[in-house]
Amino acid sequence: KLIFIIFLFYIKMNATFNKRIIQPLSQFSKICGLSWSPNNMKLAVANADKKIYLFDEQGINKDNFSTKAFKSEKYEIIQILFNPESTELAVAQSDNIINIYNIGLNWEEQKLIINEFELEAKPNCMIWSKISTKEIYIGLSNGDIRTCLLDKNNTSNLLYRHSLCCISISLSFDGKYIISGHRDCTIFIYNIEKNEVKKLVKHSCIPTCLAFGIYSSILVAGNDFKVVIYNDTGEIIQSFDYSNNDNIKDFSCCAMNNSADAIALGNSNSFFIYSYKEGSNKWKDTIVKIENYFVISSICWKPDKSALVIGNLINSVDIYDIYLKKIIKKDIYEIIYYNKNFIRFTNIKIK
Repeated sequence: KLIFIIFLFYIKMNATFNKRIIQPLSQFSKICGLSWSPNNMKLAVANADKKIYLFDEQGINKDNFSTKAFKSEKYEIIQILFNPESTELAVAQSDNIINIYNIGLNWEEQKLIINEFELEAKPNCMIWSKISTKEIYIGLSNGDIRTCLLDKNNTSNLLYRHSLCCISISLSFDGKYIISGHRDCTIFIYNIEKNEVKKLVKHSCIPTCLAFGIYSSILVAGNDFKVVIYNDTGEIIQSFDYSNNDNIKDFSCCAMNNSADAIALGNSNSFFIYSYKEGSNKWKDTIVKIENYFVISSICWKPDKSALVIGNLINSVDIYDIYLKKIIKKDIYEIIYYNKNFIRFTNIKIK
């Protein structure tokens, strides 16, 4: 068993196209947000028409509902996020509001706003707390990092602030630390328990992609064609330089899987997966190229880590299977090793 586990750690991660669940358009129509419910049952998609589309685990569209304007009918959806219990969906909008919709566990439940957080500035990014299921951390365009409490008063409290716009936010694996990236390339780290914030590092570009991975690895990427991994004291522990590859453009979005050992980044006509290798204590990159896909605008993992969903600037949404190894035995069984804890056996006997 030990030999098998070590073997899996050194297999390169693979990605295979599964299906397209939303067809592309001939004009600009951005996929604004993707979120898969923690119970693996529902995938939410937000696009340019200000609607939320709900799909089941097989990628079949089951429901949709319209979002609600706050200050302007010209708003756009910035991000969507399921709560840890898979019953609510947070929707951040450019008209300075975050609405929490009750989604329910069943498809037929009515979609109602149960909390509204009116903000002083546009919410650019958000992440659900790992300590409380009734708390969201958000980064605003005025530089504020706030916490929103899902109580009857719709309470929003300031955690810390920077003078320039917050671009990205992430949470440590244990849920005790927040990191935030800002317009001046500065990254801050905040200790939630001690209410202490300090500057971690000034990155080489605006940190569009920011992820707090396993063993306090902090992955950062943006528009300089580099991916840098810091530790939690701001030291560079690994870097990937793609500046000599003309096919690689700005890194546009990122998502981390549930075990924090794989991070996916969107690019133009490609996505990247960085996976942590226990044996070498290093991150390994896997590049998946997609012909004529344009810029990936949103990306998310299936919670069981077996799939990745990507959406682009012209409305396309696609699902990719993510796995370590695939074996077919005697044309009867397909064995897929997704990770060391998840193996799927399927009967594919040819009639």
